[in-house]
Amino acid sequence: MMIEAVRKDLVKPPNILKKLKKFPERIKQLNEYFINTLKIPEMSIQEEGIKVIATNDDEFSRVKSLQVHKPTDVKMS
Repeated sequence: MMIEAVRKDLVKPPNILKKLKKFPERIKQLNEYFINTLKIPEMSIQEEGIKVIATNDDEFSRVKSLQVHKPTDVKMS
């Protein structure tokens, strides 16, 4: 989605995510991810769903159905 946002000139690098958070109305213009997820059944790919994720991105903790683990061996700058 971040690549699409840059390609559509909605934001400019660096700090793409930070800029999208600042202007959430621009996110509504991003549709390639949604369109591509609709194509999954055509590709014979089954959706299993993610239940556990390892990330230092605090945004994932907002997803109630997701178990988030934060790696301690990764240095964030």
